[in-house]
Amino acid sequence: MISANAAFSSEFSGKDLYAACIAGDKLSNVACRKYISGVAQGMRIGLAIAGKNGDCLPDSATETQLTQIVLKYMQERPQHLHHPAAAIVAIGLKPIFRCPNQ
Repeated sequence: MISANAAFSSEFSGKDLYAACIAGDKLSNVACRKYISGVAQGMRIGLAIAGKNGDCLPDSATETQLTQIVLKYMQERPQHLHHPAAAIVAIGLKPIFRCPNQ
């Protein structure tokens, strides 16, 4: 199970997120999905604040799908997991954020 200290630390890394995502307990899995969903929402808001189309994430994308995309990214690039978890999520989700250039 993911530790509370790791979950709320500014040092929350891709390794910490990956551990939560693959843990066998429900609490860690929920933490993983909610963290990824929160970063995705933050990306939408950031784009909107920047005056760009903040709704570039497909409406049909579910929390489970977002998690699967990021988990695949982490599994394929374990050498990057020392980076902050938010950066790992943002980079992992970037291919599905199909924003028109503005």
